[in-house]
Amino acid sequence: MRSIPCAALLLVVLLVSACSPAPTPVLPTETPLPPTITPTLTASPTPTAVPDGPCDNPLVPLVTGNEWQYRVSGGSEAADFTLRVLERADIGNINIGVQIIDHKHQREIQELVICDEGTIVNFPLYLMSMLLVDQLKGVLDTYHFHQSGPYAPSYAELAGSGWSYSWKPEYLLEENAYLVNPTGGADLAILSSSPIHLDVRMDGGFQSIDIPAGITQEAILVRVVYQMAVTIVEGGAGSAGSLDIHTSQWYVPFVGLVRAQIDSTLLEYYGQVFSAPITSVLELTSFTPGQ
Repeated sequence: MRSIPCAALLLVVLLVSACSPAPTPVLPTETPLPPTITPTLTASPTPTAVPDGPCDNPLVPLVTGNEWQYRVSGGSEAADFTLRVLERADIGNINIGVQIIDHKHQREIQELVICDEGTIVNFPLYLMSMLLVDQLKGVLDTYHFHQSGPYAPSYAELAGSGWSYSWKPEYLLEENAYLVNPTGGADLAILSSSPIHLDVRMDGGFQSIDIPAGITQEAILVRVVYQMAVTIVEGGAGSAGSLDIHTSQWYVPFVGLVRAQIDSTLLEYYGQVFSAPITSVLELTSFTPGQ
């Protein structure tokens, strides 16, 4: 499975390159939610008609022709993305094509996604690619580890649990990825075949939020932690470490992702943990439903 994955890692690498021989650990912190969020929790809304196709998922509704326009802010400049659902292309499984267009770097990727009775098995890690758009050298390619949890459970599972649910997908990196330090310091490398673990949790609370697309339905808040092994490349040698990226994500059922942000980034190496608060916010600017 491939994705483009980096604004959180930019600041992480800055910390790595700027540290002295005896850096001082900083206790992990989380960036407060932006004031545009209205923290009003309500009961779970029930759609008047629940789609029941094999790719109809409340978090990632893969209807051919669905198109989302996103804008990421907080980095050097705003970056625009288009996410589009293509045609069904069943090959042994129920497959549907998805396309992501990175307008800032003028590149695009197409992938096949596996659906199963409303469960999205292996959607690419496009969200992290968008949030971390400025720091990757090239494209971050990943594929879903088939023995792990799905990318997005079905409506029946989520609604049946009262939208209080947790699951743990896992991905593997297909090719080495490098994160740029704009000050010329050490790169942060994520090596081929390295696992990327996702810890996904929702607590059943829906919120009213304001987004540029003007969608008024309430959104479910989903907390996702991305955990990965990294190598700090210095002087031709590498030092092993780990990186955790904590995010908040909001989804309107059967519309999809409407907002996401990085809350905190934690880097561990040499037995110490460093916190790198960053600002990276993704918002839906328009949604065009397909058929």
